[in-house]
Amino acid sequence: MRRAIPNLFTSANLVCGVFAIIASFNNEIITAIELIMLSLIFDFIDGLAARALNAPSEFGKQLDSLADVISFGVAPACIMFNFIKGMQGDVSPEIFSFENIIQYSPVLIPLFAALRLAKFNIDENQKSSFSGLPSPAAGVFIISWPWIFYNSGSLAFLTEYTWFLALVCVVTSFMMVVPVEMFALKFKNTSWQDNKIRIVFLILSLGLLTLLFSSAVPIIILLYVFLSLMHIFNPSKTS
Repeated sequence: MRRAIPNLFTSANLVCGVFAIIASFNNEIITAIELIMLSLIFDFIDGLAARALNAPSEFGKQLDSLADVISFGVAPACIMFNFIKGMQGDVSPEIFSFENIIQYSPVLIPLFAALRLAKFNIDENQKSSFSGLPSPAAGVFIISWPWIFYNSGSLAFLTEYTWFLALVCVVTSFMMVVPVEMFALKFKNTSWQDNKIRIVFLILSLGLLTLLFSSAVPIIILLYVFLSLMHIFNPSKTS
């Protein structure tokens, strides 16, 4: 039972991802995005529960990766596909037209999420840090653009420049597999020296969310990447 509890949260993560896919094809984009954010909460809780209960398992690790491919790979791709499709309207019947390339660019997201997670599962070095942008961060960054568009009414330029959304999909997908170290939000102890980058990130993120609400999400992900790069080039960095 103790080992099953974290897996229940992981399963909830996966189920929310599946419902997000269904909602996106019903043009319920905001509902789909909210389900992804719920998946993110469950994804955080399952790891927390596993550590708190001292119940890590290889089964749980594999299940978590499968759930993440669905919730932060396939579901964000479906959301972005339907968002771009709604922006473009009718497109050229030519398969390799510029409009079709833009519309199907989100296919890269689950592909690179799967590659990233497969590598993570066999890489013993990714314990206190990650190689490449974590799939939950990538998925949330992808869905943040339609979320801001629908929530605040801003980003109106997206209706005319859907190529920008395709660029977001391509760059974010490759960021998941680039061999760049990204810090993990795992607190080993209560030491400021060992956790200062995590504490600074959480404080700044909370401040941004308070000020900007949903508009803060892409900024927070970019902040995470920036702090990770600063962490790499700081000779006095800690794990």
